[in-house]
Amino acid sequence: MYKEAEEASTKGPDSKLKNRLMFHLSHKFNDEKKLMSFHKNLQDIVEDQLSLASIHYLRSHYQEAIDIYKRVLLENREFLALNVYVACVTTNSIITTSHRKFLLCIYNISPIQQLPST
Repeated sequence: MYKEAEEASTKGPDSKLKNRLMFHLSHKFNDEKKLMSFHKNLQDIVEDQLSLASIHYLRSHYQEAIDIYKRVLLENREFLALNVYVACVTTNSIITTSHRKFLLCIYNISPIQQLPST
């Protein structure tokens, strides 16, 4: 599945979305050289910063991820789901898909409200 995603992505035009996808695939393939190459192309926009934070989290760089999430939240207080996520991460809670759905339900947040579309 990941190889197919990489092949499909290389056929498309260069874009911010393609860079984020390739950034995540590089992490999945443990290709540090490519990861750093795509990391250099990330910009200071919400989608890129959240992508960077998620890679930090996956690499167990929790404080770096939390710092990015908090900075994004300061500028986008309406991202309620992200607020819940940061609360769980800072308390060292393990967030599974079922936990995330439960939290979104408690806070009455629809998936559409989580992030703006790109």
